[in-house]
Amino acid sequence: MTNDEILDGIKAFVEAFAEQRLRNYITRIGKPGAIGKNPKEINDAIWGTIKVSPLEIVILDCPLVQRLRFVRQLGVVHWVYPGATHSRFEHTLGVLHQAQQLANAINQASTEGPSMAPIDGAKSALIRLCAILHDIGHGVFSHVSEHAISRRVELRLALQAFSTCHELGGKIQLSELVAYHLVEAPAFLEMLAIAFDQLGNGGMATGGSKEAAAQVAKRIQRAIIGRHIDEDVPLLHEIITGPFDADKLDYYARDAKHAGIPSTLDISRLLQKITTKRIPSKEMPEDILNALNEHRDARVLFGLKWSGKAILDELHLARVLLYSKIYNHKKVVAIEAMIEALFEALAFHPEADVLKLIRLSYELSDDQLLVADADVLFRAMDVEERPPALLSFINTLLAKLRDRDLYISSLSLMASYPADPWGDDRQQRRGLDQVVSILTNEQKLAKLRRDVATELRSIADVLPQAMGGIEAEALGYAVVISAKPPLGSGTEIDRALISMGEKFVRGRELEINQTAWADMYGLGKPQGVLFAPRECAAAVFIAAERLLRRDFDVVLPASALEISKQDRDEVDKVKRQLEEVGWYKGVPHDIRPVPERLRRQDVEVKVERIAAKLEQIDEPQSETPQRRAQAMRERVVSWLAQFRDNDAIECALAALDAMKVLGREDNYAALTQFAELNPKFAGATICPLGAVKDSSAVQTYLSRDLEKIFPRASLIEEAASAGGDKPIVFLDDIVGSGSQTLDILGNWFEDDELKQDQLEEIRLPFGRQEREFLRSRPVAFVFIAGWEEGLERIREAATKLKLDATVYAHLTDNDLAFAFEGALKGMDPEKVGKFRERCQSIGADLLASNGKDETKQAARALGYGGRAMLLASRFNVPTQTLTCLWMGGKHDDVDWHALIKRRAKS
Repeated sequence: MTNDEILDGIKAFVEAFAEQRLRNYITRIGKPGAIGKNPKEINDAIWGTIKVSPLEIVILDCPLVQRLRFVRQLGVVHWVYPGATHSRFEHTLGVLHQAQQLANAINQASTEGPSMAPIDGAKSALIRLCAILHDIGHGVFSHVSEHAISRRVELRLALQAFSTCHELGGKIQLSELVAYHLVEAPAFLEMLAIAFDQLGNGGMATGGSKEAAAQVAKRIQRAIIGRHIDEDVPLLHEIITGPFDADKLDYYARDAKHAGIPSTLDISRLLQKITTKRIPSKEMPEDILNALNEHRDARVLFGLKWSGKAILDELHLARVLLYSKIYNHKKVVAIEAMIEALFEALAFHPEADVLKLIRLSYELSDDQLLVADADVLFRAMDVEERPPALLSFINTLLAKLRDRDLYISSLSLMASYPADPWGDDRQQRRGLDQVVSILTNEQKLAKLRRDVATELRSIADVLPQAMGGIEAEALGYAVVISAKPPLGSGTEIDRALISMGEKFVRGRELEINQTAWADMYGLGKPQGVLFAPRECAAAVFIAAERLLRRDFDVVLPASALEISKQDRDEVDKVKRQLEEVGWYKGVPHDIRPVPERLRRQDVEVKVERIAAKLEQIDEPQSETPQRRAQAMRERVVSWLAQFRDNDAIECALAALDAMKVLGREDNYAALTQFAELNPKFAGATICPLGAVKDSSAVQTYLSRDLEKIFPRASLIEEAASAGGDKPIVFLDDIVGSGSQTLDILGNWFEDDELKQDQLEEIRLPFGRQEREFLRSRPVAFVFIAGWEEGLERIREAATKLKLDATVYAHLTDNDLAFAFEGALKGMDPEKVGKFRERCQSIGADLLASNGKDETKQAARALGYGGRAMLLASRFNVPTQTLTCLWMGGKHDDVDWHALIKRRAKS
């Protein structure tokens, strides 16, 4: 339907609704003597005695207003606060009372004297009628059903079109639109004309009763949608729809009282701080002047004295507390979600449209809806078909409401979660920001809800028992995402007029941030919540988790479970069941269930020990860091979890426990022992074995701890240039097969047989001076750790190059750990064998995803040299170390995250 068709349809429904409800009443009051001539007094639980005029009695007694007795002011709040059962009718009386209080205060504050009171009897009578009629457009459960129906895109667009057409400058609620049309409905005008004919109109309008009724109705309409209704007092309508209007003054106090919540609002002080002035039109705020039609030199404005501006904070505080403690109470929002799910389900009916949903919300009262069944609702909507799945879901949902078997929170959506190990990750922050932005856009929010339902159906397909009996067809409307706007921003301070000397200014023009405290109050609260039936809440969390990980690159931390008040054991149980049936295939490891082996208490002790060791390693930094947790403990657990199998995790734990990290002390010990075994090298110059890009440069720097033995350190080129007869000690941290050292020597001495082209490294040759320098003195190649194979190859290369060389390693094969050469000794050989196969498979996949050919995949899957060494230095991880420890990439089409990143050669 188009906007015009929807708006015309709403108007036609409202006129028919008014005719249906008012016809008998019109007949009754049209009889002689049916309308009383005396005022009445009504005792109100909050404000005491409220006086009403004969005309007001006619309006109050009409069925359109009396139906408000059966519409609760707070919708569903009484499920949480049992005393909050007060009705819209009670609130209407309270608004009537407060409207008069405001009018009296405005008159008393006038500087023009009692005889020139800006709000005379006629204006007072008009504003009192506006107060009585301002809420007649509310349907079942007040704002709850209204917001549920307004989720329909076509209705939102139609309401926006109405707002644009009437230059409202903001949103209009469905209840306001219905009220707007009710007061212009023929039946309502007929009733009002009868009342005017017998009681007069109190000077509110001119002409006959029908003409007067039309005039008054038009002004009431304008007040309902926030437009001015008087040229001399242009803000008269703000007594009903303003920054400190009668509506707020009543419900702030009434809602708090009935819910048993203390109120901070001091209405008497607010009334005392009102000021009224007649000021030149040219000095009025421009937004007020733009809305006026007649030309006048001066007009009456009212607002707050400068000394009363703090009352706006009290108003705002009262609002924030009401929303925080009552309206946005998590259980209240959960029940509202159930009402929304009900209307969403009804909207799925093949014959349903937005006009039929609106009709339903006015055909039934709160209690009628609660005791109804699906057949009653379908009849109220005037639809014939009865889809079985829809019938079942609606009847079950209504029964849950009656029994207070409420929806629960499946997932709280937040811009940031406490104790989030991914909190500093750029992708995590960006993804959460995207999710939160969706919560403020109804169309995107509707898509997110559909996407969650799609994920949920995929769970139902493989694990139907996780749905708790909810049929797959119902999942599209069973889950609700509730997104409440932040409490910090509000209109009370922005729109209020504050007196400054002879002028009035809007609160927003004051150079003070009076809402900052309210903004802070809302920090840490969820921006949205996924609500679902208790039976499938765990499955909904899991579905949303996978969706967020896939579409937004968000990894939900453990705190998301706690904040959402999810049963961790239940979620984990469902996750494990889903993994068994293959639902997690192709899904990143970081959201899969924690493997059983990692749940045992001994793991925590082992992981703490391993993390403390690995934290010594100074990893390379990157502008595009790999997606993984920052804290080493979480990284160790995440890396282990990638193996999934308990036996493989057991082996991996043992491998990490055996792993050694070379530190500064190892550098010191290596050089000390070398000097003791080779005294001829005392006084030698230490040189890095390679270029400044290599880790040997760092080891050379650390050798300064032994400056007394090795007084100088420099590049070999500098040492050769300086000359002298001192020996040279080339220092490096690790040598494996020796290929890199051979490549260095081959390039230095331009020996093609020694060059290792497969390393694909570019090194410059030595000149004659450097070569002769090295051949003229003792040279040592010292490694902190090295394989015997590599050490022997270096000795042979040195002999070939005619160097007087000593080759030494402080730690050799027997001192080092290799995953499958003793490190896992004592473990079940069969388990170790399977672990080796797994590491081989992972390593090959990682190499393939990094562009390595099959030959290199086979040779390097367990690390260069194929020995699965378990060694790292503080500054890098050698390629000989087990590949899946330091290489990231793809395995089984899923990202594999390295535990320790390696600084690549360049």
